[in-house]
Amino acid sequence: MPPFSRRNEPARDAFIYEISQQVRSRLLHTIRLRLQSEEFNNFGFEDVLNEMRDKLLQRYGSLRRSMYEAARMSNDPVIEHFFQCPDEEVMDFLQMCFETRWNFGRQPMVEAINRVFQEENIGYELTSYSEITTEGGTLFGRFSPRGKTIRPVLPKVLRKDEKLLHAEAVKPCLDALSNPLFESANAELLNAFDEYRQAKYADAITDAGAAFESVLKSICSKKRWTYDKERDTCSKLLDICRENSLFHPFYKQILEGTATIRNKLGDAHGKGPKPEYTATKELADHMLYTVCNNINLVISLANL
Repeated sequence: MPPFSRRNEPARDAFIYEISQQVRSRLLHTIRLRLQSEEFNNFGFEDVLNEMRDKLLQRYGSLRRSMYEAARMSNDPVIEHFFQCPDEEVMDFLQMCFETRWNFGRQPMVEAINRVFQEENIGYELTSYSEITTEGGTLFGRFSPRGKTIRPVLPKVLRKDEKLLHAEAVKPCLDALSNPLFESANAELLNAFDEYRQAKYADAITDAGAAFESVLKSICSKKRWTYDKERDTCSKLLDICRENSLFHPFYKQILEGTATIRNKLGDAHGKGPKPEYTATKELADHMLYTVCNNINLVISLANL
């Protein structure tokens, strides 16, 4: 749940790619606290800074700092570089930290940094840290107790829009839903994205499916096509739209796929103690962007 001071902030419909001083400060404090946790007591923040100094000098030849002493953020040259460098070099810095000894806390650190990005609506994320175990020794691996070699797969920085196509799908959809005709659908879709940011993937899938149904109901109401507001499900609503030539008949099965995903992965119908399928981030991604594309299509076909 977001802090109280942020609960009433207006929903933001696009990622931010500027890494502000506040975000940089949060990242450093998050890293420091994570390294001080009892899980990682064999090295600390100062160890990382000492190793990063050499890595940064090797890559850039010098460390960035403010020309004015009064404007400097830290007496430590590595921290000062982090606050003064361009946004792209902030991402370089974080990625390079995992190239230090001990791999910078591994997956728990990835999750801690990505949590800051998510809370600040930053359009970057780190890919997961993982390890591959192989027979024999390698130069960059480490030996496990049984003589096998464990090779780390280090995190990389990823722009979210490279994977999610936010501008092509979500922004046009939210623009279309700003029409008062689609008030219910707009609220449901915004809830879905908020739940997605909180990693409530089943909830996000449920509300995304509800948003598509609400759009279909709004179209039927606007076109004065008879339907039952209380009983008609996505399948029935699509039948009504098809019968009124909103789309070609074969599209009905395609568009109905979101209802299947919602029924299988959402939380609307109760899955019991052992659900057959688990809603993951990747599946929620697919549902959200499929729904956005489907909404864009039917609204366009309805000329609304």
